[in-house]
Amino acid sequence: MSEPGGVRNSFDSDQAARRYARARPYYHGSALRLAVRQQEIGPARLAVDVGCGTGLSARAVRDLADRVVGIDLSAAMLRTARRHPGVWTAIRHRH
Repeated sequence: MSEPGGVRNSFDSDQAARRYARARPYYHGSALRLAVRQQEIGPARLAVDVGCGTGLSARAVRDLADRVVGIDLSAAMLRTARRHPGVWTAIRHRH
């Protein structure tokens, strides 16, 4: 799908989102636990995942936050992200 300015978003198809989700290793939980320990990060009421893609980081963050809001340009990626259980809101930003 073309965005303003004629730039094509190669991630904005259901097929691309599925392929991305299958190929991406899930290390997000362990990376977040390390950051929490090293940076002394505590619980939050709200976490915002900008460029959330298929929601893998948001999936890890939801253990720390009461609510996770995912923002992405790709509607297809957001459809995949919404499948993760838990408190999840996804927004597609348009220019």
